[in-house]
Amino acid sequence: MKIAKRIVLSTILALALGACSSSGDDPVVVVPPPPPPPPPPASTDFTTFVKDQFANTSDMTDPEDVGNEDFTFSDNDDPSAYDDLLQ
Repeated sequence: MKIAKRIVLSTILALALGACSSSGDDPVVVVPPPPPPPPPPASTDFTTFVKDQFANTSDMTDPEDVGNEDFTFSDNDDPSAYDDLLQ
């Protein structure tokens, strides 16, 4: 009887200790950080852009693509911003 108790207790103890241990076989997953976002496009001053277009105008000039331009309006409500172009 004593041997049976020892076997049962030993089995229970072995199972309990086996459940508590962790194996080192688990792979470590390393997730790289996401890349930084792209920088915002450089903005173009609208008044400078328009004045440059007037300066480069000729009969052979191709149209300027402005679809991807990010314009800033530094002159806002200045009524004389283009006076030198239109005189």
